[in-house]
Amino acid sequence: MWESLLAIFIVGGIIAVTVEFIEYILPIAIVIVVISLVASVLKSKEAARKKELELIIAQYSPKKVSFRLNAREFPGGSQIHGEAQEFILQYKKQIAEDFSLMELADGNIEKMLYCEGTTTAEKLKYLNKNKYELERLKIESDKCHRKTESRKIRIICGEGGKTALISEAALAMLASKKCTSAAIAVKDFVADKKPADLALFVYEQDPAVFYANGFYFCVFENIILVFDENGVFSAALDASAFRVTVERRKTKSSFDRNIDTDSAPVVFDEQRAKWLYERRDGHRDMRYKDNQLIEYTVPVSGYEYGIISISLGSFSAVFSVSSSAALGLFERIGASPSARKSVDDIMCIEKTEQEGEEPASLPFCIETKNKR
Repeated sequence: MWESLLAIFIVGGIIAVTVEFIEYILPIAIVIVVISLVASVLKSKEAARKKELELIIAQYSPKKVSFRLNAREFPGGSQIHGEAQEFILQYKKQIAEDFSLMELADGNIEKMLYCEGTTTAEKLKYLNKNKYELERLKIESDKCHRKTESRKIRIICGEGGKTALISEAALAMLASKKCTSAAIAVKDFVADKKPADLALFVYEQDPAVFYANGFYFCVFENIILVFDENGVFSAALDASAFRVTVERRKTKSSFDRNIDTDSAPVVFDEQRAKWLYERRDGHRDMRYKDNQLIEYTVPVSGYEYGIISISLGSFSAVFSVSSSAALGLFERIGASPSARKSVDDIMCIEKTEQEGEEPASLPFCIETKNKR
């Protein structure tokens, strides 16, 4: 009896506390839910504004083009191809004004697109308010870009394909499983990027790009273009400034356990000598006066590697290379020395039709034109 009354009393107390708890907590819970919903809506609207802003920036951002007239001087000496170097420098002076106008137009666009110290909503409001000006600047920028792209220097290469051969040889040396040099690491010597001013040239075959002593060397079959560490054109060298010699060597596989699998296996005669009468330790037996040293050869199995000597201007390096493919390619390069050519046989100014083309209408701009 007492147990039943106690249970009823406890249940009643719990119900009373729960009702009181709900009376005070429910409004707070409702407020929290409303705040969460509002925050979610605001967050989705901010995400939509950011996406819209990113689309506008992607649509109107100018292409990244760098242009500098002055470069670090290259100490080339007699290896400088004076005619070609003067031809390129004169060309850069002629297009310098076009690049200045292009950089001015691009800078004005970037000032509008990347206005600092404002929220996403303020940026969108500003861009929509000034969309006609943004459209005008974009058309002006595109015109400047087309003008700079309309005249480039064409590198004239023969039908021998030596430019492609040099590029292939450089990549084969880079891929060699064992390639060492006391002068420079091969991954630093064979550059993985092109200097910026190489964009001023057009060519059928990509050149091999080497980096040494703070300069990039772009090696074509009839000219070597030199750029400083910032990628600015510095000098033009005669093609003979790139010199290669290859010396093949052999080593016994039993003596060198680190021989790489890209080396060519060979069998060669090894020179040996022994005394006619020897002691157990292999030394000469002094008991015999007419004991002679007998020389003979023994065929042994081994591997072939190579020593590749490369000279670029005043820079030179010697590489120990395991790749038989790289050795063969560099031997072909060394067997076909380049003859000096006149500037008319090396390069010319190539003009395109881009300068006179009208700019294509932009989707964002079409909408604004219809509202005028």
